[in-house]
Amino acid sequence: MALVTFILLGSLTWAADLEILFPDVKIEKGGMAVAIFPKSEAKGFPDGAGYIRKVYKKPDGHSPFKIDILDLAEGEYALSAFQDEDGDEMLARDWLGIPSEPFGFSNNPRIYFGAPSFRRSSFSVLPGKNQISVKVKVF
Repeated sequence: MALVTFILLGSLTWAADLEILFPDVKIEKGGMAVAIFPKSEAKGFPDGAGYIRKVYKKPDGHSPFKIDILDLAEGEYALSAFQDEDGDEMLARDWLGIPSEPFGFSNNPRIYFGAPSFRRSSFSVLPGKNQISVKVKVF
């Protein structure tokens, strides 16, 4: 009986929760958009297909601004986010294609020419509560 219980428990994937903090964000209008990509969809990161969750949250008066993602599977993920200042739920860009609204990525990688890779932005999610902090910036 104990062996059966061990085998069954060993094959379960424990749910994880992720709290995403945006410490320097003050949102008065619009909101924050977040897309989470699992390692299996690394090729789509940061703005292509393959995200497993896409969340849009309007201001709630709390500081720091945060978004909670519940019931993620344990694994490796990367996250892209942007502060939607005009409220259209799309990342505004200038005529060169450079974002004109604040944006950021998990692990807060340095931005050079183009978006960072999945590897530079990835983080691990373990069973239970997890927390990351994302800094958003404008070029």
